[in-house]
Parts: sequence; C-alpha cells; structure tokens
Amino acid sequence: MKAIPVSVFDRHLIGGRYWHAMAAVVVALAIVLSFSGTATAQTGVVSYRMEFSRTGRSVNYPRPQDGYLIVDLASGSVSSVVLLDDPVNGGKYYTAGLLSGSYFQVTAESNGRVSDVISTGSGGGAESTMLQVTGRANSDLDIGGGENVSAARQMTGFILMSGADAIVVDSETDNPDDNSEVALGFVGSSRVSARFAESDTQNFNNNGKSASEAVTAYSEWYENQGIPSESGFTPPPDPNPFPTPDINPTPTPLPTPTPNPFGF
Repeated sequence: MKAIPVSVFDRHLIGGRYWHAMAAVVVALAIVLSFSGTATAQTGVVSYRMEFSRTGRSVNYPRPQDGYLIVDLASGSVSSVVLLDDPVNGGKYYTAGLLSGSYFQVTAESNGRVSDVISTGSGGGAESTMLQVTGRANSDLDIGGGENVSAARQMTGFILMSGADAIVVDSETDNPDDNSEVALGFVGSSRVSARFAESDTQNFNNNGKSASEAVTAYSEWYENQGIPSESGFTPPPDPNPFPTPDINPTPTPLPTPTPNPFGF
C-alpha cells in the first residue's frame, strides 16, 4: 500500500551532519512506513461477534440480526457468517457470497496509534452489501494456541445493503403468470459493533482450526438452532433462535477449562 506522506522536517542541524542525519531518518521512515496500512506478520484466527442496530430509512430491509467476522491474520482475509431476518423469506444465515474482504492495520501519522480495519463487500450490478468497521489495536490480545497478537478488542462501523426490484409471488398457491406477483426491492443500513469473541477464538486456535473451519463451526451451530442457510433447507427456526453474545463466554476468573461448544 502507499506509504503515508512525511511532513517537511525542520532544518536544525548544521553542515554535513544535517545531510547525514537526514539520510538516516529518511531510510528509517521508509522502512517503517512501508509496513503501514498492511496486515501485520501475525498468524492465527480471530473471531468477532457482530451486533446490529438499524439506522436511517429502510424499505424491505433484510435486517442483520447477528453474526461473526472471522479474520485470517496470516493472509489478511475476512470471512463471515451473518443471520438475516428477511421480511419475505424469514430468518436465514449467510456465509460465502454475502460479506468477504480484507483485514489490515493503519498507523496515524500524528501519534503513531495503530487501528484495525475490516472492509468487506459483495455483489455487483443491482445488488450490493458493504461493511466496514474499525477500532484501536491492543498489543497483547490472547487468541489461544500460544499466540498473543496486536488486534482490536472491539470495532464499530456500518453495513449498507440494497437491491433492485425482484418479482415475489404472493403465496405458494399463486400462479406467477396471472398478475398475482409483486415487484419488490430493498435498501437499508445498520450500525455495527464487532466484539472480540474470546472463548471462540481461543477454541479455534487451541485446536489448530483454519478460518474456513471456523465458518463451518458457526454454520453448524446455527443449523443446530434450527436456522436454515440461504443455500439449503433445514427445519423452521425456533421462535427465538438468535444466540446470545459469545457462544461460550469465558468466565472471569476461569475456575475450570471452558468446554468446547464445537465438539473438537
């Protein structure tokens, strides 16, 4: 990525020493800034649980209920599992195809503070879904697997969703050829709070799981709650299937090892 531009230096040094010092400073800054705005050299998986609150005007909005962002630190890639409450089709969870993107860090030129950024998007043409969250990086996040990394404990931002008109049949008995169908589109946005899912993250890394395996684990958890996926069919969801924050929250203090909810 592009290096952050460096401000003009005050010339307080004298003679040749100024130019030697200037050259050393420029080389040092070039080395530091060449890593700014990129994913750090870290490994492991970090999971963030998302909570949403609708904001602004919306029409037929398939409201996000909750979900997870799964970061692969080594590659800087982000996957997701998101539960949507569609006004037409009801609650379903979505994985590949809804939100995927990148994780990276940026450094403030003014004070050197490091922030995490997750930027995702999908779709093309008439339909689009985009999410971006950011938060201050912590220097010692324990992600399990013997790894402490620099990553955010919490990030905030927004998700935007829109799609053009689509033909929807009024009921299963209606004939789509007898003018009983309705043209619908959708648009809406929500604030997003993404919180470090500590116990889930540590379970994944302690068991050597990849980001794709973490997505599978969350998908199976939703399936076990009776929530169907967008790409398949499962029994109808329970009246209140939505999970509470963190599938298996870590108690403080931790008296005994936390059971693994994913069965590995």
